[in-house]
Amino acid sequence: MCTPSPPDATQALTQPPVLLVYASHFGQAKQITLAIAEQLRQQGIAAHCMALPSGQAVQAIAGHWRAVLWIASVRYGRFAKSLAPFIHAQQAAAAQTPWGFASVSLTARKPEKRSPEAHRNTQQFLARLQQQGLQPQWAAVFPGALRYPRYGWLDKHMIGLIMRITGGVTDTRLEVEYTDWDAVRAWASQIAATLQAD
Repeated sequence: MCTPSPPDATQALTQPPVLLVYASHFGQAKQITLAIAEQLRQQGIAAHCMALPSGQAVQAIAGHWRAVLWIASVRYGRFAKSLAPFIHAQQAAAAQTPWGFASVSLTARKPEKRSPEAHRNTQQFLARLQQQGLQPQWAAVFPGALRYPRYGWLDKHMIGLIMRITGGVTDTRLEVEYTDWDAVRAWASQIAATLQAD
């Protein structure tokens, strides 16, 4: 969990923090979330990070938030099963709270797959939310990381097979980080600018 505070203590008292909720399988979505929170902090906006709740009833996350950002990794073409219900619960409880969504995917290692419109899993996920009347104010797709030595036997072989099919790295001794950290910080800066303009 991270709770970076803005340098301006007066603003911290008058503005609620941005909530960042991450769903991370192997840790890269969490690292991206922390980088977004740090960039928000540098631009004078408080932030609170937490993992997507699991093993409990789906409900709005308690607190008053300036905005809510959801950062989720794609695993074998799917997001965490509870992600959409939590987004729906949160927006039902605070419909006027702006929100954003960012996916983290190895598919996005290819530059042409780094937009919500071009990334199939993200496009399909957001389309289902839109059918429920949910439209994020901000959306992004970030490349993840390939970390073969950290995977269990099944993940190592399944991901290796996917990489072989899609022309990716197949040497299971390697770790490769594809995340474009400048793009991550730029997305956070865009969000900060919008919030500060309101």
